[in-house]
Amino acid sequence: MKNVNRLVQQYQGDILELQDWRSGSDEIYQSVSIKLRVPQERLDVILEAMAQLGTVRNRAIKAEDVSTQLVDLQARLKNLRQTETQLQNILQQTGSVGDVLKVTQELSRVRESIEQLDATVTNLKNQVAYSTVELRLSDTVVKPTPQRDLGSQVQDTWQS
Repeated sequence: MKNVNRLVQQYQGDILELQDWRSGSDEIYQSVSIKLRVPQERLDVILEAMAQLGTVRNRAIKAEDVSTQLVDLQARLKNLRQTETQLQNILQQTGSVGDVLKVTQELSRVRESIEQLDATVTNLKNQVAYSTVELRLSDTVVKPTPQRDLGSQVQDTWQS
């Protein structure tokens, strides 16, 4: 686990989740499940470095193309910003109080939509910039047999 932490820090990643299981009996089975995020350009390097820590039993790589989503969201943002500008121009024109209130409400709704889409675009760009790695480490650790005290060992020797 310390080696994984060191690698994550070395390659400027983050640990997103960590689960540690241990069973108890004569043997202890320990399993650690880790979800981490690393810069996309360092994915191959960190996967290779982690493979050196033990035996790789399974490896699967999955990619999701979000470029269509990004293009769509950016087009919607452009349209919303144009609508915002038009509403601001309408608001500057003189009109009745009721008309001003309607335009102000619509402008508020448009700005809220812009903020939501901006956050979604930022999130998608972050997904593109980072890769998520799910790692599961497991090992069987044998409990040490308890040592008998020296007096008992000497007594058993004399009795034999």
